[in-house]
Amino acid sequence: MEKVQEIVNLQIDFPQQKALVTAEKVVNEMKEHEHLLQKELWKAQAMLEMAKQSSYKQEREVAELLQSESGHNETMQPQITVTMLLKTLVSKVHIIYCNVPEAQQCINQLIEKNDAERADRKEEFNNVQADILSYKVIYGNKPTDYKREQFSVKLSRNLVNAKSELEYAETEKIALDCIQKGEIPDWISKHCPYLILTAAARATAGPLGLPHFQQWSPLRASPRAADAMPPPPRFNQGIYGISHGQVTGL
Repeated sequence: MEKVQEIVNLQIDFPQQKALVTAEKVVNEMKEHEHLLQKELWKAQAMLEMAKQSSYKQEREVAELLQSESGHNETMQPQITVTMLLKTLVSKVHIIYCNVPEAQQCINQLIEKNDAERADRKEEFNNVQADILSYKVIYGNKPTDYKREQFSVKLSRNLVNAKSELEYAETEKIALDCIQKGEIPDWISKHCPYLILTAAARATAGPLGLPHFQQWSPLRASPRAADAMPPPPRFNQGIYGISHGQVTGL
């Protein structure tokens, strides 16, 4: 009887021991998985900290550069050309773009947004020119009345606005390309290689401390933009500085 009882007890204890071993194994696997997740989290935190330190370092370098430029004695102020300033600034921003993933992601998103905006602005610009051409074909040689005069003013304003918005989008595209490549295009250097930022230039500076240079348009300066865009129409002089009822030069 004792042997039979031992056999019965053994049969009862064996499943319990097996269940305990299985539970312990599951707990160990969960702990190991949690440990791996913790290691990945620490690694991600370390990479984020490195990115922050790199960003802070680049910001300090740019701040030191600007401070050193503004801290020079005016009698010893070096002649800094606009091209030199642009190249230095673009180079510093390009370093941040290359070393900081967040900055690179932001610039790439801006590029995608700019591509869509430029396509829309070009379409609007072409549509306005088509409206002006249609106006000339229909009303170009007819006498002007008040209603037609107001419509001419509206077309002219639409053209100015469309051209301004397209120029802004083209300028933004050029700036983003410079950040990506770390250099400015050659045609920019050819248009402003010898403009000097001197004390005399700062004495006649605008409200933002920038010298009053001649108005510049990327649609005129950039070969790519100039080839893509047809020349805007010219208007006869009127009360608002534009034509009232007749468009010429189309």
